[in-house]
Amino acid sequence: MTRVSWDAVPLPVRQFLETHGLDRDGLTIEDAGRPKYRLVPVVEDLPWNEDANRRRFELIDREIAGTITPEESLELERLQSRLERHVNRVAPLPWEALQAFEARLLRAVSPNGDNGAP
Repeated sequence: MTRVSWDAVPLPVRQFLETHGLDRDGLTIEDAGRPKYRLVPVVEDLPWNEDANRRRFELIDREIAGTITPEESLELERLQSRLERHVNRVAPLPWEALQAFEARLLRAVSPNGDNGAP
């Protein structure tokens, strides 16, 4: 999920979001009757548990099968966000260490900085 600071959001977009508001189910922006963007409000963090994870797996299976409904898709987005917040809280990923490791690997592949990419 991409994160953007509220201060970085252009004023017309902020005004649009504030005018339309977000209820518990979020806001879907459509183009020709088809969902194009979905905004989901941040809700109080509920504890992550086996029931939430089981439901997430069910919804992922439905998404892969192409049988997920729009409401279920929104529920899956919420569960994914909840899981991400839970993981960040209990076991944050060491991004700086991973980036340093990646840089070392790239230098090892090509000491002159050319990693073979076109």
